[in-house]
Parts: sequence; C-alpha cells; structure tokens
Amino acid sequence: MKTPISTPTLAKEAYDTLRRLILSSELQSGERIIVRELCENFGLSPTPFKEALVALERDGLVTSRPRRGYIVANPDPTKIANVYEIRAVVEGLAARQATEHRTKELIHNLEKVQQRQREQWLAEDRVGSGDSDLAFHGLLWAASNNDVLQAIAERFSNQARLIMASVRQRYPRRHEEALDEHDDIIALIAAGHAREAEEAMRNHIIRAAMALRATSPGDASDVATDE
Repeated sequence: MKTPISTPTLAKEAYDTLRRLILSSELQSGERIIVRELCENFGLSPTPFKEALVALERDGLVTSRPRRGYIVANPDPTKIANVYEIRAVVEGLAARQATEHRTKELIHNLEKVQQRQREQWLAEDRVGSGDSDLAFHGLLWAASNNDVLQAIAERFSNQARLIMASVRQRYPRRHEEALDEHDDIIALIAAGHAREAEEAMRNHIIRAAMALRATSPGDASDVATDE
C-alpha cells in the first residue's frame, strides 16, 4: 500500500494549524503532539501533519524524541539567555544600520505594522499580534542591508516567538510596554538618530529577557505585585 502524498496546500494548512496552536499556547511547551488527535480535530490525514512537524522542528518550534514522537519545544534557561544576548546585539545593530539607510517607505511600513499589531492585540488575536511583532523586526533586518545580520536574526526568530508567547500569556502588560518601545524606536529612526535607535532596540530586547525571567515558575508573584 502506497503512503498517501499530501499536496503543498494541505501541508501548509497543517503547518499553519500547528504553528497557531503552539504560538497561542494551546499546545504548551513540553506537551506531546498526537497526530491522531490532530487528524480527528481538523479533518486532515496524517501525512500533511507529519510533513508539518518536520518543518516545525527545522524552525525550532517542536522537538522529536525517541519513542515519544514530537513535543512542543521547551528551550532550557541557558539557551534562552544565550538567544537573548545574541538578539540584543543583532537587533541593536539592525536598528542602527536601518536608520543609516532609512527611507520614507521604511518609516511608513513600520508605522503601518505597528498600528496593525495594536489592533490585533486589542482584538485578542495573540498569534496575529506576534506575527506583526516579527514583521516589525523583519523590516529592520531587511532595511539594514546586511545579509549576514538578517540570516542570524531569522535563525533565532521562531525560538523568540515561542518564548514570548509564553511571556504574554503570563504577563500581558509586557506586550503593551513593547508596543510603546516600538513607538520610541520608530521616532528615533525617523529622526536619523542611529546610535540612540541602536540603544533603544537593545534595551527593548533586554526588557523582554527580564520579563521572561520574572515570569518563570516561582517568580510570577513578583510580577503581579509590580503594578
């Protein structure tokens, strides 16, 4: 009996479905992904989901385990810290170089994405808001005109999305703070203040890392009393 082959459309549908479940925290870090249940819930055959899981592992959102299948990725604390240390440097450099190469189109696109992200957050579209957040940073990576920088930033983007999805579930105020920080970064870029934009972006990433530490198990009460 031949194994059924999924069409690219079905594979993408399965990928988008799983990605949404992970980034909305409907599937939690460390949770086992059961393909049979997915097929029953979403009316697809196993093949597109299996193809999607391979792609999601490549993107850093799931991990395969011997005899357990796939689980939602759960980065260890050391790896998380390393990701954010690298992101602070890379994202800061992207903001500075994007400022040096800024155009009116860039500023317009940043403002447009920022507005969309606010609307999505108010509509409680957490996955859409996260995608817009990534789009905001992606505009700066591209505007840096630095292919090496862009490749490094994209390498860590999915891991950062997974981590921040968890933070936003436990600390929604962080997202509102991040939006305000984006406004400040846009203003600095528009004014041509390259070094200040770099510093603001680095601080933006550092604050995200601090929020992550504050919302780790056992520390949530500290955040709750910081209103």
